[in-house]
Amino acid sequence: MAEPPPPPPNVVNWFKQHYPRPRVDLQWLTDCYNWVTTSLPPLPASPTPADFQPLIQSIQEQLLLSDLSDSMIPGTGLPLHIGNPETDNATLTGPGVLVQIVSMTDIGVSAYKLDQTRGVREERIRARAIAGAGAADGQQGEGEEEPDEDVIGEGPIPKYTRSMLKLGLSDGTTTIQAIEYKPLPELVLGETELGFKVSPLISREIWVLITR
Repeated sequence: MAEPPPPPPNVVNWFKQHYPRPRVDLQWLTDCYNWVTTSLPPLPASPTPADFQPLIQSIQEQLLLSDLSDSMIPGTGLPLHIGNPETDNATLTGPGVLVQIVSMTDIGVSAYKLDQTRGVREERIRARAIAGAGAADGQQGEGEEEPDEDVIGEGPIPKYTRSMLKLGLSDGTTTIQAIEYKPLPELVLGETELGFKVSPLISREIWVLITR
């Protein structure tokens, strides 16, 4: 069986330039390239840089949906020692590091309050799912209006109280703990899915914690 063709040098160089830390694994890039090209028009015989953009965009979308442990070269992102519990202090320098959120909680809100909110959210989400299944089965009477979403499950799904998020961040190999000291509106506890990508890591909104 023939080996799948590698991506064009323009594509490889674009990802090297835009994702320097961690670096994209060439085997993953090759597999992804061959997969996305099955649904894209073929490149012209003499492609211009603009011709590569739909291809690059499609691969980038898959990269940001991927688990970085699958798509990136181990050890090319965060310094390996920074995840060592014996590391007291470390300074991150150079280009920003692409990381994914692997855990999230709010350290400015009591665990009791968070658990209370989680329980109410789960009850109301379950109630809506049951109501939705009933409507899909045609159990709603003809001419009846759909129930208001504030009534289903005894009210709207509550949001978690927001104070200060603590995040587990991973480059696919090394995981570190970080906190926000300035609100990041893009991150919402209970709504932002694990695996959400953050870059650059070095920013004025995130402090990296190195704790024993």
